[in-house]
Parts: sequence; structure tokens; C-alpha cells
Amino acid sequence: MPMEHTPDDASTYGLLGASADKRQVHRAVKAVPPSIFPGAFCRVLPDLFGGDEAMCVISHSDSAGTKCIVGYLAWRETGEAAALAGLATDAAVMNLDDVCCAGARGPFVLSNTIARNYRLVDGEAIKAVIEGYLAFAERMEKWGVRVEMAGGETEDLGDIVRTLTVGATLTVRCRRDEIVDNSRIRPGDAIIGVSSTGKAAWEDEENSGISSNGLTLARHRLLHRSYLEKYPEIADPGLGGGLAYTGPYRLEDPLPGSESTVGEAVLTPTRTYAPFILALLGELGQAVHGLVHLTGGGQAKNLGFGKGIHYVKAEMFEVPPVFEAVRTASEPHIPWREMYRVFNMGHRLEVMVPPKYARAVMETAAGFGLDARVVGRCEENEGGGNRVTVRTPEGDESYTA
Repeated sequence: MPMEHTPDDASTYGLLGASADKRQVHRAVKAVPPSIFPGAFCRVLPDLFGGDEAMCVISHSDSAGTKCIVGYLAWRETGEAAALAGLATDAAVMNLDDVCCAGARGPFVLSNTIARNYRLVDGEAIKAVIEGYLAFAERMEKWGVRVEMAGGETEDLGDIVRTLTVGATLTVRCRRDEIVDNSRIRPGDAIIGVSSTGKAAWEDEENSGISSNGLTLARHRLLHRSYLEKYPEIADPGLGGGLAYTGPYRLEDPLPGSESTVGEAVLTPTRTYAPFILALLGELGQAVHGLVHLTGGGQAKNLGFGKGIHYVKAEMFEVPPVFEAVRTASEPHIPWREMYRVFNMGHRLEVMVPPKYARAVMETAAGFGLDARVVGRCEENEGGGNRVTVRTPEGDESYTA
């Protein structure tokens, strides 16, 4: 008889039922055959469609995660199904930017999956999500990124899904000589971080930078318990210890240090870097030694890429208001070490290049309205393995695999 699952760690994120390092998942997938490019950001397969040895295929799945619950809350509170449309962008970007970091240029084929509790989520809500996918694909087309919708599946799973989930699978055929193999990251490479905040050229509004990672921690820390009392479906009923919805805020409250409300900041659609990445690869090609999408694992995501590399990040972006609010909304405050392990904390994309190319990377980013800076450098990690050291507002934090 299976025993009750115990989290890997005693961090707040772990106690809430989420894992930043995904140790159990990594152990579970060890039996999966290796990628033909083990160092690439995504698993790369041979060209199963055309049998061309010069080509390869990437098929990747991801979702908007528990950000869906915040969208659900906003919809139930306002009655506006449009509050759910941004979840489609979240799910699409979590796939698109991952495969772009592996060097994929497109065209990309996207299939979506929506699972819902039929009693609570109606057809108008589903329509809003699907229209969100179509709007995202149309916007990307204008910026040279072709995303074709291949349909999908809507599942009524009330016995499993308490509100709704929004996920997608993206498939692309690539040239092998264009794959970005992160095993090429070397000591001496510069680390250029590309901001997750501000307003990119393809965005209509300022982006808070929160993305679609760590939302389990963010919503429970920020949002008031009255939401749970009104909508008990928004939390795991087995979650104890006074951890659920301990925050002081309602969705319409101002976010401290920002011109946005809490709801706007948490639901801001995940920024895609795809137009920038495609332009950068077209300009620098294999001079780009590595691309890392800082999603699950936050600033420690680099641990899985390169060999014997110490990623030293000493010139980080200022902490965006949404992350400071998450850290300090409830007592005790979340330690900086956990914050940088869960969230991107200001930049969600890193480009590793020889230092002579750093300026070119930053200039290309600026052309798309993206703030970029040299946040650090790659050094040799004595003793093997990888290490990440991040300078936080209260000193350095170091992470190892």
C-alpha cells in the first residue's frame, strides 16, 4: 500500500507540495533513452519524420502550472472569461522558449490540452483559453516566429482536476547544425541575463516578470485566506500547517513598489524571448555556447548544463516588486536562498558567449526593447560537477547539483 508522499525538503515551497529541483522526476526519467544532443536544453530526437541525418526533431510539453488557479480566481471574482486568456500564452511560452533555447527556429506545431472541472468551468472559459492561443500565434507571426495550431483536447476530469489546467505540446523539425549544445559552455564565457520585466516590443503592457514558475508559493504567500473560504477548490484539502493562502492581499489591491495590482502582476503573461532568440542565433550562430531558460529551479537551473562549470552571477538585476512582495507578504519571510531557487528574480533567459560577443547580445536585446546585462561569468569548478553562485541582496548563495 503506497505511503503518504513526503516532500524532498522542508522549504516553504516543498511543504506546499512543489519541488524546485525535481529530484524525484530526474530519478524517474533515467530509463528514458538519451537525447542525440545530451547537452541541449530539450531532448532532441533523430528525424523520425523524414529520415534525414542532417535534421532532427524536438517535441516538448509544459503547462501554465498553478497560475491557472489565479486565472480561475480572477474569472470567478469578475465574471470576465478574458482573465483566463493569458494562461494560453503561459503554456505556449513555456514550450516555445524551451525549444528555442535548444536552437529550434520553426515552424512550430502546437497542440493544446485543457482539463477542467465541468461543474465549475464553463464553455466561455474554455473559449477564452483557445482564443488566447490563437492570439498568441498571430502575434508571434508578426515577429517572425511561426506557430501553427494543430488542435487539441478538452477533458472533463472533475474527479481529478479541482479547477482547470492549461497545457500544450510543441513539435518542431530542426537542422542538427543549428542545435545549441550547452555542453559547449566553457570557463571564461560571459553570462548575459535578459530581463523578465519591463515591456518588450511585442508586449502591450509592462511585465512583472513572474512567469509561470513558483506560482504555488506566490499565490499562497500573497493572497488572502478569504479566497480559500469562498472557493475551497483552489487548494489541496490535505494541505495543513496553516500554509494555505496566508497573504494580506486581494487581487485588486495595489502591489507595493509597482503601478500594477496584485492580480495584474501575478497574471501578467509569461514573456516569450523567441523573437530575440531567433534573431540572436541568426546573427551569432555557434558563437552562442549556451542558452538557459531559467524556469523550474530558478537561478540554479544552470546546474544541469555544461560540465565542471561554476556559474558566478555577481551582477544581478534589482529584485522586481512582485518577488519582494512574495518574500515579505507573510511571516516568517522567505529566505533569499529559497527565492532564488524557485523564481527567476529578474531575468529568465541567460546567454553564454565568449566575452567579445557580449555587447552584440545586449545590442540585439535592446533592439527588441529587452534590458540585458552581463550578470556574471563561467569559471572552472574544481572537483568536477557544476556549481551556481548568486549574489543576493544579503550576500552570496551557492547551489550544487
